[in-house]
Amino acid sequence: MRRYLILALAIFAAQSCYAQQTTVTATVTDPSSHPYYFLTGYASLVCPGNQAPTFNGYSMPRTFVITGGDGNGTFTQVLYDLNQIAPSGCGYQWHITWKDGVTSFITGSITSVTGSSVNESAAISAFSVPLPPPPTGILLETNGTTNTVQSTLNLLNGTGISLSADGSGGVTITNVNPVNLSATSPIVVSPNPITSTGTVSCPTCNTSSATIAGTITSTHIPYASGGNTLSDIIGSSVNGGTGAITLTASADTTTPLTISKHSSTQSASLVSVGDPISGLAGSTSVPTGIFATQSIHQNTTASPKDTGVVGIVEADNGVDSSTNRINGGYFSANSLTTLYSGSGGGILNGVQGIGSASHTTGTAGQILGGLFTANLNAAGAVSDLSGLAAQSEVAGSGLATIAAAIHIYTPTVTGGTPPTGEYGLYTNAINGGVSNWGVFVSNQVQDAVHWAIQTGTGKSEFGDQVILHGHINQSATGTIAGTCAMSTGTSCTFSMGVSFTSTPICIATQQSATLTGGAVGCTVSGTTVTITSAVANSETWGALLIGNPN
Repeated sequence: MRRYLILALAIFAAQSCYAQQTTVTATVTDPSSHPYYFLTGYASLVCPGNQAPTFNGYSMPRTFVITGGDGNGTFTQVLYDLNQIAPSGCGYQWHITWKDGVTSFITGSITSVTGSSVNESAAISAFSVPLPPPPTGILLETNGTTNTVQSTLNLLNGTGISLSADGSGGVTITNVNPVNLSATSPIVVSPNPITSTGTVSCPTCNTSSATIAGTITSTHIPYASGGNTLSDIIGSSVNGGTGAITLTASADTTTPLTISKHSSTQSASLVSVGDPISGLAGSTSVPTGIFATQSIHQNTTASPKDTGVVGIVEADNGVDSSTNRINGGYFSANSLTTLYSGSGGGILNGVQGIGSASHTTGTAGQILGGLFTANLNAAGAVSDLSGLAAQSEVAGSGLATIAAAIHIYTPTVTGGTPPTGEYGLYTNAINGGVSNWGVFVSNQVQDAVHWAIQTGTGKSEFGDQVILHGHINQSATGTIAGTCAMSTGTSCTFSMGVSFTSTPICIATQQSATLTGGAVGCTVSGTTVTITSAVANSETWGALLIGNPN
C-alpha cells in the first residue's frame, strides 16, 4: 500500500511540474527580414542581482540549449514559466548564432515567457544584427563538405543544362540549348530570333529623361518649355476636386487666354460649353454666365452683313413649353467692396467690348458691334422673349450716383466723314406682330418720383402723332406757359426761363369763369411775355407759347 502511495505522489509531482512549463516558439530574422536559418544557441535565465533562481523552492538550471533551428530560422523550446520562478523579475536572454558560426547576437532580458505557450519571434528578432549579403551567382550549399565533380554530375537531370565543378565548391551552369528569343516593334533583336548570341535594342524609344525647369508649384499647370522639359505657368490654378481652371494675367498688358481659329475656313466652334440638346432639355432654371448655355459661333457664311459677333451665346427652347424666360446672353458685373483697386474710383464692366467690328474697304450693308437674338422656334408660350435683357441692382450699403440697366453713349467720330445720323439708340421696326413699338416703357411706380422718359438739353422730335394719356406739364413756371394779373389796368407781364429764337405763337386767355376783359392779345420780347386787354380789369390771365418754329 505504501508503495502505491509513493508512486501516485511522484506522478502528481511530474504533472504539476509539466503544467508549470511554457512552450516557446520563435522565427528569428534580421532587420531586413532575412531568416537566421539553421541557427544554433541557447537561452539563459537571468535574475535581479544575479540571484540564483529556484522553482518551487528547489534550485534549477540557468542554461537551456536550442536543439537547432530549421531552414526558416524557426525553433521550439520548453522553458520554465517565469511566474513560477523566484525571485520575481527574472527573464530569459537568448544567444543566437547563424549557420556561419560567426554572425551572432544576444537579446536583452525577455520577461514574457509565461502560460502554456508563447511566440517570441518579434521579441528575439528585435535584437538581431544584419546577416552577411548573399553571394552573387549560383552557390550550391556544401554543408561542410566540398562539392566534387561527381556531386555536380548527379544534378544533371534537366534538358539542355550543363553543370561543372571547380573542385573548390564553385559550380558553373551553362544553357546548352537556349530558347529562341524573338521580338516585335518597337523592340528590335538581331538576329531575329536570337538562338545563341545577339543584341536587343529599341531605336525608336525615347531614352532621354524628362526634366523640370525650376519648381512646379502645387495646383499650377505645367507646360513643355523644351524637349522633355516641364516648366511652371505662373498665375495658373487647377482645382483637382472641382476641375475649375483659373488663368491670371501677369501684367495689365497680358492676355491670359487666346483662342485662334485654324484657318480662314474654320467651321467648327472655337469654344463649346454644354450639350445643345440633352443638357438643357426640360430644365426649369435660367442658365447664367458668359458661356452658360451652348457655344460661341463664328460667322463664316458670305453675307452682306459684316458682323463682329453673331450669337455670342445662343439659348434655344425646343422642348419645354412652360419656360418662363430664355436668355440669349447673360452678363453680370458685381462690386463687392470697391469699384476699382485704386484712388479716384473707376469703371467696373461685366463685359467690355462684347464685340468689335471693323470695316476697311468696300461697301458693307451693316456693321454690328454686337447682335443679340432671341428665337421662339417651337410651339408653346414664352412670357418674355427678349433679345437683350439688362438690369442694375444696388443691394449693399454703397452709393451709385447713376444706376442704369443700359448706358448708351453718343457715337464718337474720330476721323473720316461724319455719319449722316448719330444715334445713341436706334430701333428698327420688324413686321409680323399685332402691335409694334419702337420704344415701350412699362409703368414706372417703384420710387416716390418716377419718370417714364426724362431728357436733358437737346431737342425732342416726333415724326408722327403724339398721343397723350395724361397732362402736359412744365418743369417750372414760364417754360412754355405762365400767368400774370392786371390791377385795374389793360396789361400785365411774366418772364420765361428761356427765350425763343424766333417770335413764338402766343395764346392768351382769362383764368376766370367771368369774362370782363374784352378782347385780349399777347406779345413776346426776349424772355418777357406781355398780355394786353382792350378793357381795363383786375383779372388773372394765362398765356401758352408755341415755337414758330422755335
